[in-house]
Amino acid sequence: MLGYANTDLSFNYSRGVNYPSPVVLQNFLANKSLPGSFDTKDIKPEVIDHYEVALKHTMPGIFSASATYFHDDGRDRLRAYMFGPSPTASFFNSSTAEYKTDGFELAGSVTPIDGVEIFAAGTWIKAWAKGDDGQTTDKLPYTPSFALQAGFKWDFLEHFRLSGDYQHLQDVYAGTLARTSATVNPASNFTKLKEIDKLPEINVVNLRLDYIFKYDDLHLEEGKVYLAVNNIFNTPYAYAMEKTGDGKDRQLYYMPGTTVMAGFELKF
Repeated sequence: MLGYANTDLSFNYSRGVNYPSPVVLQNFLANKSLPGSFDTKDIKPEVIDHYEVALKHTMPGIFSASATYFHDDGRDRLRAYMFGPSPTASFFNSSTAEYKTDGFELAGSVTPIDGVEIFAAGTWIKAWAKGDDGQTTDKLPYTPSFALQAGFKWDFLEHFRLSGDYQHLQDVYAGTLARTSATVNPASNFTKLKEIDKLPEINVVNLRLDYIFKYDDLHLEEGKVYLAVNNIFNTPYAYAMEKTGDGKDRQLYYMPGTTVMAGFELKF
């Protein structure tokens, strides 16, 4: 990280390696229904390299603004949805031989008066993937082309905090990444994401009221009692769907409407 006055320039790199869970594997390694041509030593982990560069400027107590570019380079993606009878080689290894995402995010926050903070962040994402069969696509399941999040926090009457947030997602496609045949003759189905697979735009608003306190005798550093209302406008939105009628129609599985929750958090 490089810094000058209230401006910072940072560079980050990270690698993620995700092996199938032993709990998933233990019942299958001795399964005689596995194809004879499949060697369990060929099970590959999902690997992703993440690169990020960010520029941030801050005026303490007034505002902050940042711009971030990130690039993900992945391969051997694990199947996100596993189903069907006895496992095969295609159960363990991914249908995505290679995938990349490029994103750009603008974020900022402002404190117009003491106790009030307003924030917003917009992210643009471009995806690309190539399957084991060599086919390519610019659509990946559950990878939006644009995401927006905005909200506020208001501390008042010494112990109270009112906060709210808004989330918007667009160009989200429902689907799975899975081979349709064995690894010796791969055929990927992720290139078939079409307009019918696109979910309606997601717009959700949430509110929360906290009562914040501490109690030194019990070494309670911070306690919160809260009342939260999720999806306050009862907006219908869905993350999953099922195709019917030979794929010509669909059934959306909607998330909960307006939901009220109450609870507490304690930090000792």
